[in-house]
Amino acid sequence: VAAHGDTPAIVALRKRDTEVWSCTQLADCAQLLASGFVHVGLLPGMRVLLIAPNSPEWIVSCLALLTATAVPVPVDTQLGDNELRHVLNDSEAVWVVTTKALAHRLVALGLSPTVTIILLDPAEDDPRHWRQYLASETHDIAPAQPHELAVLFYTSGTTGAPKGVPLTHRNLTTNLEAFVALGLLHPTDRVLLPLPLHHVYAFTIGMRASLTVGVP
Repeated sequence: VAAHGDTPAIVALRKRDTEVWSCTQLADCAQLLASGFVHVGLLPGMRVLLIAPNSPEWIVSCLALLTATAVPVPVDTQLGDNELRHVLNDSEAVWVVTTKALAHRLVALGLSPTVTIILLDPAEDDPRHWRQYLASETHDIAPAQPHELAVLFYTSGTTGAPKGVPLTHRNLTTNLEAFVALGLLHPTDRVLLPLPLHHVYAFTIGMRASLTVGVP
């Protein structure tokens, strides 16, 4: 991502304005956040529930978790109580990246008080806000190995309890390289991403492929 410099990485369409993140800004922020996460105790392989609407903050948090070699668990914000409670228990998440409103819901569903909650809300005065975790400088983090777990996705649960689908770094990279090799995306393109990022298609093609090619 950083290789694309000041090229726009994300163009977030708000109700009243537009927010633009450059590739440099996104990459630097993800690196600083990853360093901050590691500094406060995030360990390789730790499961981190990522449950929030699409936003630049969702993306930078996810990239930071991957950089820190933790395992993001992207979850549908509209899951029913029973399904969400199942995912909480089944994923064994020790951190949760979410919004304040969803955090209240998770606590009501039995979220353990030992789970670290990180908030993506606009207000930054809460000590749990994601910007509070930004390090002052980046630190070297050993990269994940191809065979290691990268992301844990969950099915919708329409035919039973949601099932965890583990994808390794090699799984993600193989799909990404194959898609980019097709040449369907070009730096002059724009990609509209209406799908929620907890969908593996939106995650892989909408987010990661776009960022790789340098398409906002």
